[in-house]
Amino acid sequence: MELTAEWVTSTVDEPSAPGGSLDRHGWYMQAFFALFTEPQEFGFFGRFDRLDPNNSIRDADDRSATSVGLRWVPSPRVTFKLEYQKVNFLATGPWPEEDSIAFQAVLDF
Repeated sequence: MELTAEWVTSTVDEPSAPGGSLDRHGWYMQAFFALFTEPQEFGFFGRFDRLDPNNSIRDADDRSATSVGLRWVPSPRVTFKLEYQKVNFLATGPWPEEDSIAFQAVLDF
């Protein structure tokens, strides 16, 4: 089992923002469980993330998301992921549904 987490923050100088700058924050935590690892890796993962692009304003850009999916690594330089993501907005409003299914192919070189 593999557990990965990351927290990111930054301050952006933006003259049009309140106070002339804005703070961005975001983090995620992901767990991966390999069903087999030799000679190829295959397993499933779950991830939770939260994003706040402007800490001083609560709006539709503030969100959290839960993802589940499958990851297959047929060789050290190729990765395929199939993922379902459920987005939850943190502010009220008539926001569209943001559930999505994504397929990713990653080639390292």
